[in-house]
Amino acid sequence: MSITIVLIVIFLSILHVIWNLNLKRSAIKDLHMSLALVAATLLFLPLGIFTWFQVDMSFKYWVFVAGTIILHLMYFLCLAYSYEDNDFSVAYPVARGVGITLTPILSILILAERPTLLGILAIVGIIFGAYFIFFIPGSRVFSINSFRVIFFRRQVLMAFIAAISTAVYHVWDKEILNSVDAFPLPALYMYLMIAGISVCVIPLMLKKYTTSEIIVFGRENILSICATGILLFSVYGSILTLMTFVPLSYLGPTREVGIVISVLIGIVFFKEKLNSTKIIGVLLILVGVVTMSQV
Repeated sequence: MSITIVLIVIFLSILHVIWNLNLKRSAIKDLHMSLALVAATLLFLPLGIFTWFQVDMSFKYWVFVAGTIILHLMYFLCLAYSYEDNDFSVAYPVARGVGITLTPILSILILAERPTLLGILAIVGIIFGAYFIFFIPGSRVFSINSFRVIFFRRQVLMAFIAAISTAVYHVWDKEILNSVDAFPLPALYMYLMIAGISVCVIPLMLKKYTTSEIIVFGRENILSICATGILLFSVYGSILTLMTFVPLSYLGPTREVGIVISVLIGIVFFKEKLNSTKIIGVLLILVGVVTMSQV
């Protein structure tokens, strides 16, 4: 990938961490996420209307839209739950890091992508870096106990499910966008996905919270909710556009520079501890991303 694409992906990764941090700091995380999705649907309505008249949506497109709605709904709800009583520098790396192990594999098996040797080395470095970051201190790095401690915590298990969803929806979305123009299908695809998720989460939230609770929470947190909605729409909408001409096996791992940023934010804002394994992980990811820019 060119250095320009890498820098764009790094910038998008920073924005991705910011909206995740916004979600982490919210008092009612699932409600915050749901309202952010509704806010994005309303705020980007003009874009949705404009692109609707530019694209001839075939039955195949609608099938893929329905599939991505289900996968993203699972991702958003599991991610929100994983941030309950869980370190940001653990939940975010698991949710993002585990997905990068699966994304290149699925890209090769399903999309028939063929990374170069240098690309493979970069991917492996990023994957190992992610594992070192969310590795629990006190366990041997590659021991069964390490995996047990990590994945048998309920919140981390939710982050793990979110990670699987991430890998699958990346490949799913790449499949439909693989041979189309960059605009306007990715924009309409993104809007329909967000709108569809919003329709699904509204009854779930109405069942869990009273109307007055939702209104009060929304009014008190309107700026934070809107910021989350705008950022999540903009970030993945841009990624969908990049998918039309960048191999997913490269794009997915490069996005994980956000893991490094999440570790720094966890240390600065949440006073989380920095240990030797996290330092090794950060260095491996940085080396992997720099290497990816040479592919």
